[in-house]
Amino acid sequence: MLQRTYLAAIREMIEDTDDIMAAVKDSAGLVMQPENAAALAGIEQEIIEVQETALGLHKAKQAHKITDGEYAVKISECGQCMKELEAQQAELQTAESRYAEVKAWLDSFEAHIKSGDILNADDGTIVKQPVEQIIVNDDGIEIQFKCGATIEKEYEAA
Repeated sequence: MLQRTYLAAIREMIEDTDDIMAAVKDSAGLVMQPENAAALAGIEQEIIEVQETALGLHKAKQAHKITDGEYAVKISECGQCMKELEAQQAELQTAESRYAEVKAWLDSFEAHIKSGDILNADDGTIVKQPVEQIIVNDDGIEIQFKCGATIEKEYEAA
C-alpha cells in the first residue's frame, strides 16, 4: 500500500514536472546563485584592496612616511576588515557549494522524472535519492523531499 501510494504521488508530480522543477529550484535558492557569485566576486575584490592597503602601509612605514603608532593602528584596522571579509567570503562559498549540490541533485532528479525511472520502485536508489523522509499517517503519507518540497497523498486502495 505504501509503495502504491508513493508511486501515485510521484505520478501526480510528474504530470507537472516543469512547473514543479521551477518551483523547487526557486525554493532551493538557485535563482540567487548569480547574485551569490557577484557578491563573492565583490568580497574577493575588497580583500585584494585591503591587502594592497596593508602593503602600502608597510612600504610607507619602511620609508618613514608614517609613524610606528599610525602603522599599528591602520594595520589593526586592516586586520579587522580582513577578518570580516573572510567570514563573509566563507559564508558565500558555503552557500555556493550548497547551490552546486542542490543543482546536481535536481538535475539527477529531473532526469529520473523525465526518463520515467522515478516510477521504478524496485530500484531503491531512485526511490530514496530525492526523498528526505516519508511520514506515515493514519490516512496517507507525507513525502518530504531533500529540496524542501512536500507531497501529501491519501493511501491508494489495492
